[in-house]
This record gives sequence, structure tokens and C-alpha cells, in this order.
Amino acid sequence: MAIPFVRLAGKVTMSVTSGFINLCTLIFAGTLSVNAANAQSLESQCDPQEDVPIWLNAGLLSHHFDRNRGYREDNYGFGAQVEFTPENALMLGEFRNSDNATSHYVGWLWQPIQWGPVKLGGVAGGFDGYPLMRHGGWFAAALPMASIQEGPVGITLTVVPNYKDRLHGAIAAQFILRVW
Repeated sequence: MAIPFVRLAGKVTMSVTSGFINLCTLIFAGTLSVNAANAQSLESQCDPQEDVPIWLNAGLLSHHFDRNRGYREDNYGFGAQVEFTPENALMLGEFRNSDNATSHYVGWLWQPIQWGPVKLGGVAGGFDGYPLMRHGGWFAAALPMASIQEGPVGITLTVVPNYKDRLHGAIAAQFILRVW
């Protein structure tokens, strides 16, 4: 059963699942059009002979600031990260959130600060599935991100702030595996 998340003029609804697929399709199409429009600019940033790294993850682990609320901290799921340049990547996936509900995410990761395998920056994107945040519907968020990538493995770290008893503050770690 799909949970409605968009209602226009009280008549049109979309489900979380179809909405997620539509959002991913829109972002993919937008990425293609941006790449086509800026082909020369991207050529200077990317070597066409190099592979575009693809990283996969199995969700994340979180450590909540409020230890007495019983939030879920083993947030398993599936996600992918496609690096277009060493600083820019598209992230998308699904996981079991702290409220024990299914969440989806899609975002643009920008990490302009790099020291060897360590990268610092942030992600801006959309999330859904938190029952007290827009009734489980999509919302925009920006989070700081740090990652360490060495060979085929890596870890991504972020801090999620508390937000009006709707989102639960935590430090989160996501283990990633390069598959391409």
C-alpha cells in the first residue's frame, strides 16, 4: 500500500514509491541536460578515459543524541553514489529510518575540501518517510558530510540535527563499497 505524499488541489495524489521513481527520473534527466549543456566545462574536469566511480551501501548506522527515546540505530537499506568528479556526486537510496519506517533519499554531494582520502563538504537533497515530518512526505535538507575513501572501501559521516521533535538528531556512518 502506497502512502500519498503529494496532493494538488485536493485531487491528484502520488504514492511514495511512484513519487520516488519520478524524482529520480527527473534528477537523472536534469543531470543529462546539465552534462550536455556544459560538455566543454565537464571535459576540463573529467578525463573521458577514466571510469565514473560508483559506490554502493547497505544503509547506515546512527547514534542518537537523545539516548532515552529508543530510536532505531541500525538503519539498513540500499543506496548508491555516482561520482561525476572527485568533488561532485549524486546520491540516492532507501533505508529503515529511526522511526522504523522506510525512507528514500536523493541528493547532490559536494565535497570541495580534500586531503588525501579525506573529503569534507555537504549534501543537499530530499528525504521522505519520517512520520512526524510532513506526514512522511518529501522534504528538503542540507547536511554536512565527511568521507574517507581508500581503494574499494570508504565511510561517510554526517551529523543530523534535531528538528522540532520531527527529526531526531544523530551522528550517522555509512559504509560504502566501490563497485565500478
